[in-house]
Amino acid sequence: WHPPRSPPAPMTCCAPSLALPEAKRRKIAADEGAAAGPTTEERRAAARLRKTAGAIRKEVSTVELIERRYLELLVQFDLLKQRAAEYTEEWRTRLVEARRGADLSQQQLRETADALASQRYGESAHLFYCEPPAVTSLVALSTRSDEEATFAAKVKAVVAGLSELKRALLPHVQKAKDAEDLQATRYIGGRLNEISKRAAATAKVDSAVRSRVNIASRALSKYRESQAVREIDPSQLVGVPPCYDGYIRILDFYRLSDAARFSFGRQVDGPQHFTDIRRNVAIMRATTHAGQQVFAGYAVSGEGK
Repeated sequence: WHPPRSPPAPMTCCAPSLALPEAKRRKIAADEGAAAGPTTEERRAAARLRKTAGAIRKEVSTVELIERRYLELLVQFDLLKQRAAEYTEEWRTRLVEARRGADLSQQQLRETADALASQRYGESAHLFYCEPPAVTSLVALSTRSDEEATFAAKVKAVVAGLSELKRALLPHVQKAKDAEDLQATRYIGGRLNEISKRAAATAKVDSAVRSRVNIASRALSKYRESQAVREIDPSQLVGVPPCYDGYIRILDFYRLSDAARFSFGRQVDGPQHFTDIRRNVAIMRATTHAGQQVFAGYAVSGEGK
């Protein structure tokens, strides 16, 4: 038998304090709270924050893309201006020519046509009507050349691109206004005005060509509407040489004749202006070895004339 041990005597020495510093205690409490997971309200708030941040990033990204596209279009605009500068003299010269032709009266055009017929056909001039030289020029000036058409297509593409940027920026201006963001409203609004001015300037790059085409087209319409149908007798057209001069002789003879009776193309009524010749013109002459003519004639798309 052993007597029970007595309990150990209490320690009387100074032991270190178990109390944690305030900062450490707060950190532990925060960690414990985090371990327990966020509350429903905290999760909703975080989701709203992420959604808002995503929208802001998307908004900024969209505006940046618009800015980048705008800079690309500015480069194309500068190239168009440089190219237009190379054509300026030619475009102005042709514009002046169109205006000169458009300023001629119907009487002046008729006089030049009669003078040309006398020069070509002498005593038989009354059987023909030659197209006035000014009208011939207006026909060429009323349409764009292939090079001008290509340039116009490029201008149209840049204008369309700038117009698309304007439409893309409008919602951003409205959002900035709704958010009462004065700085953003001023910046985006200023850019919108700048793009509008640039689009207008781009459209004017080849304005000389557009003016020429419009002036020449209106002058041609005025001239053609003032002409009356000429009465002709096809049997009077004889001795047509099988060459280009013979082809011109046929056109001069049938010009302003009734297109419903003597059709050379899509024009089916009114005075014949040969605006769209769709039929072939064949001229044939046959001679003997001695040079004696045994056949002479012409045909339009197979119809004997």
